[in-house]
Amino acid sequence: MKRISIKYFPDTAWFHEQYVQYYKDGKLKSDEDCRKAAEERIEKKRRRGAMDISYPMIRPFTPRHRALYTITYQGIAPEKIENCTCHKFTVAAIEPADSLINGDYYFESDGFHLVRVDFSPSKLVKRSMFKMNEMRMTLTFGPAVEGFGCRRSFRFRCGPRRCG
Repeated sequence: MKRISIKYFPDTAWFHEQYVQYYKDGKLKSDEDCRKAAEERIEKKRRRGAMDISYPMIRPFTPRHRALYTITYQGIAPEKIENCTCHKFTVAAIEPADSLINGDYYFESDGFHLVRVDFSPSKLVKRSMFKMNEMRMTLTFGPAVEGFGCRRSFRFRCGPRRCG
């Protein structure tokens, strides 16, 4: 089990993962076992360049990554998103890569907080354990103690092939 903390600032977000408990074969292991397992998982994640829930969703808008994307302002979204009037942006990777995403971003009009992202990888990873020809995810954000934060887990939809 891990705790994920997200602190939002006007121009970025900081992500922190803290492994708090480690279970193996249904049994709670010691803090030392948890620390070792956490180190192994972090190293594996680093080696394979994995992305998870701590992926900063606003990355395509940051100066460092902006050149990798075409970002198009679509205007005010025709329907309210989470009861908010939102500006809609479409983000598309210029060169498809498994580390980049394509999607629709909805920012609320009052404070320009991210409300929802409907996205998919710009290129599906070929080395998956299962065959997949489509993957779409949605993250919904809402008011939290310190600004907006992710308030629901993502929805995951696979294409018509077998999906794990």
